[in-house]
Amino acid sequence: MLIPLDGSVLSKQILPYAKQMAIRMGCDVTFMQVMELKLVHSYELDMVGAANMIRVARDEATHHLNDLVEEFSLAGIKATAVVKQDLDPAESILQYVAQHPIDVIAMTTHGRSGLKQLFLGSVANRLVNASHVPVVLVRPESA
Repeated sequence: MLIPLDGSVLSKQILPYAKQMAIRMGCDVTFMQVMELKLVHSYELDMVGAANMIRVARDEATHHLNDLVEEFSLAGIKATAVVKQDLDPAESILQYVAQHPIDVIAMTTHGRSGLKQLFLGSVANRLVNASHVPVVLVRPESA
């Protein structure tokens, strides 16, 4: 099972559901965070500063996902963590699924609708429409 997270409180609301699914299905879990690389438009941030920002963010994401690996491991679930950097998180997730033995994707949806989703796009929507494996979506309580 692949659990894409974006570091937000909303995305973490999938965790109790995913833990129960993994226990009942007897499957391994891979936590994945795709750090969305965006062009930085700032005269104050040089290349060294940008590289340092990316390194710090990657280290924080890795630390957070490793904590989840430990938590799930204590529940008897084999878990791993992957941090990627990409301009397109949905495409990065789809490529990972195509290259690894993933049977299901489980994630929250941020509950966007209407014009906001039309203009901004939605990772969950893209995964549902393009993934060759089932996608389980949970709408977070505060969405």
